[in-house]
Amino acid sequence: MPAAGLCHHNGLLMSRVTKPRTPGCTQGCSLDCILSLSLHLSRPCCSYLSRWSILNVVLFICITLLAPHPALAQGDASEDKELSSAQSPPLPGYGFLVNRPVWEAGLGAGYINTFDYPASKDPNDLAIALPFFIYRGEVFRFGGRGGIDAVALERPRVKLDFSFGASLSAESSDNNSRQGMPDLDFLLEAGPQLEVLLFSQNLSAGSRRSLSWRNKLRSVISTDFSSADSRGLLLVSELNWVWRGIAGSNVDLLASSGVSWATSDLHDFFYSVDEAFANENRPAYRARGGYLGSEVQMGLAYQPVPRLRLFAGIKFESFRGAANEDSPLFETNSSNGFALALVWTAFQSEKMIEVFESD
Repeated sequence: MPAAGLCHHNGLLMSRVTKPRTPGCTQGCSLDCILSLSLHLSRPCCSYLSRWSILNVVLFICITLLAPHPALAQGDASEDKELSSAQSPPLPGYGFLVNRPVWEAGLGAGYINTFDYPASKDPNDLAIALPFFIYRGEVFRFGGRGGIDAVALERPRVKLDFSFGASLSAESSDNNSRQGMPDLDFLLEAGPQLEVLLFSQNLSAGSRRSLSWRNKLRSVISTDFSSADSRGLLLVSELNWVWRGIAGSNVDLLASSGVSWATSDLHDFFYSVDEAFANENRPAYRARGGYLGSEVQMGLAYQPVPRLRLFAGIKFESFRGAANEDSPLFETNSSNGFALALVWTAFQSEKMIEVFESD
């Protein structure tokens, strides 16, 4: 039976379910989908309290991804229609200019099943409940569609912005493959993101479908907050398919497929084994840059009432053909996980802002 633990700190409630041996922390958190929310609190809640403020910020950012893409309007369906009436006519074949609240706040909760790091066999399970916040400015935006954005270009077909990502640390003593090796520090990512809308179709009863191509190039650093080291570059290219309001219902279908590459510094962080840490079961190994992995994700989102949104999704990852399949820390060619989530929007601003929305 897995062991479960609860901790309270700074207003957050977290329930962690682990194996009898606590696995390490997941690395490589993506801020684009809850399925990619690979967070894991690897340290006991009674320790490292000096880092809790930082952990809270990272979790706070990630949970905003659970927020509904269309802002939840206040009140009943009549008010939803009033908000919809503020929308501009659809831009030919691509999307909408819509009025959204400048800010929204509420509560999100989720259960995530994932793994320690890419190509790891050790599963992690994490349950979280904490507040979220969305801010939409003319240039700077936080939450909603993917973490923090600094918008440089926003057009019906093309959007260029600056996005951020983060991953939590891992203690090697809690991971069978890495025992005796240095701990994995926090990873922080930042870089440009280019999104191109390839296809958009407005259907009857307010339903619409779209396909977009998103490319992210991020510089990665690792840090224990006393020093920092460069971990090279991460490139992610993905296709995102969205079907909003299937058959006029409150159900959305979300699907994506992506491929990741990284320079040797990031692969080294995950897969290299120095001579000093080699043993009979873990030979010395030097990682090289290249292909990191591919993933396919699919989810359903349902809005039973205007202020509540539910989500369920699955993810399949393939590491076959990855640059460092020969590493002793590379344990599997594939993995899969799932996520369950809900979001309740409690407050939103009266002031609205016009933004381009392309799913």
